[in-house]
Amino acid sequence: VPSPPAPRDVHDVPPAEVCDGCGNIFMADSNFCRQCGAARKGTPAPAAPSVQKSSSFMEVAAQATAPNSSVHLQVLIQLGGSWLLANGVVALVLLTAKNLKFDYPRGWAWAELSLILLFLLLQRLQWISGCYANRAQSAISMACFLSLSSVLLLLASYFAALQVYVMEVEFVMGLISLSLLAGQFILAVFAGHKYSKRPRDSIFLYLAAAVTLAALVIAWVLDLVAGVLNAEQMYAAFIAGLTLAAISLLFAILLACGMVNEL
Repeated sequence: VPSPPAPRDVHDVPPAEVCDGCGNIFMADSNFCRQCGAARKGTPAPAAPSVQKSSSFMEVAAQATAPNSSVHLQVLIQLGGSWLLANGVVALVLLTAKNLKFDYPRGWAWAELSLILLFLLLQRLQWISGCYANRAQSAISMACFLSLSSVLLLLASYFAALQVYVMEVEFVMGLISLSLLAGQFILAVFAGHKYSKRPRDSIFLYLAAAVTLAALVIAWVLDLVAGVLNAEQMYAAFIAGLTLAAISLLFAILLACGMVNEL
């Protein structure tokens, strides 16, 4: 009967077969030490995973959405978020220029600055709630997205209709913002309806949609006929918009509490 082979001595093994970490002898077909996990000398580093660059904005949005979510809504959310941010920054720059050039009533600049900062804050919150609602397929979050959109509609309309001084930049940017928000509104209502799982979800969604639709109508009417309104009509439109904005903010806070419960 042949005797079993004698165990190999570490000193008789080539350096490439001995682990530098613990001194263990590598198995013949092993690239890593079975005791400490260290890599064997001469083992090639693992190749980095290949990253395919998206060829279109639609593909980027598709990668950011979950299955069965609305890719088209995600596109408008991403595009609208970038545009609304640019709109707020431009309004901030123009506010500084107008304040230096024109002699406005005392406290006017601070009031305008507060509105612009509110616009930028709500834009960020609207973007976050919209992305979450579409990814989580949550009707409550979509209703919160719509409520925040209604306030953005009214603020964008205010800057477009009542603050046109520099080559009508505010007016043109405001119309583009209103168009993007209108597109978001339509797609968000359809997506929210699809995501509704309980009657309560549908009720909140349709209430938010009704408020946003009212804000959309006021915004477009104010922008298109602001030049022919008298002082009383303008004041009435301003009060209606302010009341609607307050209702939308309170509703958005209520829905945000519902979003927290979903997390």
